[in-house]
Amino acid sequence: MRPPQRETCDKPSQPSPHRVTFSRLLHKPNHSRRASQAWDFISFAPPRVIANRIKTGRLNKDWAVVDVRDSDFIGGHIPGCHHIPSENFHEKCKALIDELKDVKCVIFHCALSQQRGPTAAKLYAHRREDNLVSGSLKSLLPFGTEAQARGEAQEVMIVQGGFKEWAEEFKDDPALVEGYNPALW
Repeated sequence: MRPPQRETCDKPSQPSPHRVTFSRLLHKPNHSRRASQAWDFISFAPPRVIANRIKTGRLNKDWAVVDVRDSDFIGGHIPGCHHIPSENFHEKCKALIDELKDVKCVIFHCALSQQRGPTAAKLYAHRREDNLVSGSLKSLLPFGTEAQARGEAQEVMIVQGGFKEWAEEFKDDPALVEGYNPALW
């Protein structure tokens, strides 16, 4: 004999318009093409490519590094980086955009560049674009497909593998890693 069927409330007979499903959380509506363009201009780059840029360019003219690690910042960092913990990034993003408005390449990273670094890079690119479009930011480096094709747009990059991979590769190079503590990595 079969056990009696129990009623459960996890499968309502009528789908509720207010019910949030996992797929609804994943597929947020994109209300404008501009909102997705910010992500189109961000690229992941291996540490060696970024290291070459840093070694051949001028700090805060050709490149700037933004490190969004929180308490895991201790133990080493890229010399000259802007340390803005991810927990404070939203409040400090506008000031960072103003400060770096004419820097050719802005490089973001966190420990692994899987969550905090890419999130900060996208927020930075999106807000910078909004400020340029609204006219609240004047920059020598425009934004958009045409500017990117001409090589005039500000590049936003993310260190592939984050500081962990960076430190593994460059821990013995004082031009690329400062304050390295192997016990913490």
